[in-house]
Amino acid sequence: MFECLTTINEEKMKIVEERISQHFQLYTNFSMNNPIRLYVRFVFVHDGMNGIISSDKRRRVVNALAKAFSSRFVFNHIDLNDQGLYCPDYFRLLKDSEEERYIKAKTQRDPNVYLHIYSADTFDGAKYRNWSSFPWELEDDPVMDGVVVDYRNIENEESYHWIIHEVGHWFGLVHTFENGCNPPGDYVDDTEAHSDEIRGCPPEGIHNACPGEKRAPINNYMNYTDCKDTFTLGQIERIFRVTKVYRPKLLEPEVCIPPCPPPM
Repeated sequence: MFECLTTINEEKMKIVEERISQHFQLYTNFSMNNPIRLYVRFVFVHDGMNGIISSDKRRRVVNALAKAFSSRFVFNHIDLNDQGLYCPDYFRLLKDSEEERYIKAKTQRDPNVYLHIYSADTFDGAKYRNWSSFPWELEDDPVMDGVVVDYRNIENEESYHWIIHEVGHWFGLVHTFENGCNPPGDYVDDTEAHSDEIRGCPPEGIHNACPGEKRAPINNYMNYTDCKDTFTLGQIERIFRVTKVYRPKLLEPEVCIPPCPPPM
């Protein structure tokens, strides 16, 4: 079983929402005409036997991301660290640990244009743990930017939806069950509010839908189900708004120094 350790700080979110609101009050020309362009870089920590991720598997993940986030996003796969990082002492990785900071500081490129996907052994004896930074954390602690997943998550295509889930966080989305049935929910208007996470793949999400909602979004990537396959238009729009404020370089026509690898 996979588990997402990404959580929000409610006080910080108030500041984030105020900053986004103020930005678009000053600059009203919001659009999604220009795609979000980014470069995906894998840093796979291994112990010589476990954790080695082939280039084919990495490319499959990038293809899955491109399919999930729609044509408004351009994901480019670049391998500056094709052999991975042999580091047996740090292969076992915990969230917010000194080991995580060391790995990221040693391998990171410009987090304003690169999505770093780090993989290692995050198994805690019961669950494979994944987590991500948020865009608004980039200013205060750029070294810790990126997504961390258990290496077995990349090896199994059936669990790619958990990687997409974490990249959703990296873009600024929160869980669809954030704040339960209380406003502001997940800060997106077109995702149905529900009281708690949903596991498995229930035929209907009625059991924890909030009053006034027909069903909980069991197919949404930002839920916890095993049948995640959808982002709403509202979620895509929120990503663009957050990106405009916190990762504006991703909206520039070109985000790397030529020669650049071809888009996926």
